Amino acid sequence: MDKHLQCRKLAWSGFSCLAADMVTLAHVFNPVQYPKPSAADFAQQVALRSILAARKLAPQPVELVSVQYAEDRAAAPDEFTQTPDLTRSVLDFGSFQPPRKLPLVADMLEEACQATAADYLIYTNNDIGVQPYFYEFIGATIEAGSEAFTINRRSIPASFSDPAELPKMYAELGEPHRGWDCFIFPREAYRKFILHHVCAGAPLMGLALLANMQAFCSTFQELRGLHLTFHLGNERGWTSRRQRAYFDHNRQQLRQVLAELEEGHGVFPASTPPGRYLRFHRSPLAGKLYDYLFLNLYLPARWTRHER
Repeated sequence: MDKHLQCRKLAWSGFSCLAADMVTLAHVFNPVQYPKPSAADFAQQVALRSILAARKLAPQPVELVSVQYAEDRAAAPDEFTQTPDLTRSVLDFGSFQPPRKLPLVADMLEEACQATAADYLIYTNNDIGVQPYFYEFIGATIEAGSEAFTINRRSIPASFSDPAELPKMYAELGEPHRGWDCFIFPREAYRKFILHHVCAGAPLMGLALLANMQAFCSTFQELRGLHLTFHLGNERGWTSRRQRAYFDHNRQQLRQVLAELEEGHGVFPASTPPGRYLRFHRSPLAGKLYDYLFLNLYLPARWTRHER
């Protein structure tokens, strides 16, 4: 079967069981009030519009939860329930230049857990758009037995200039991407997560969250290449030397997270993303080479076995 049609088939095949016993979902979003029009602001507008459109078509209850700083409240649409404002950021845990008020993943998820009683949490980066059948697919996937999973995005052209072009963005097949920016897991499982001071908006955040999902959920899947989420372009701005301090911070935090997870749950298999990462970083020299290639070498996902 065409890989890009699997998501639609699973969504429709699971509809009958969803109607009988629907799981409830809460989509957690961290909005940012950008000071002026920018590519980041436009991507967020597209993401929010796509989320609201998908919610209208969802066959199950979907709560929309905004987790934000006080200055970002205006960026959340009225349809979102706003949590109490975040009070900490990565700036409280180191010296960073240039200073960026990036939230801690643990703080965001804790506020979300307090704000909703939904069965499952969905967390996406604020520049990730979703297809209209996104929530239907998630519900069907859960009912089919997947307790926790990530959905890898597809990168579509960055040539769009108006959020009203969303239908055209849906139609773009795009290209697969290896990174993790969409996570689905039981709300109660979060209580066990070990995230320390990993921050959002910087590399390796996704791996820290993914590793916890794998450690604390009975089943875990990495769904790659499906036509379910999208991102405008693939600029990889986080590789800039101006952002290197945030990469170093998350790398240190990730190593602590993985060490504690392995101590409590055993070694991650080498076939898993955390296992592949640790295979290199158990050797200081190999780890440095891995980090250098991660930041400086880009190999399109379509060129690798990973997405075939």
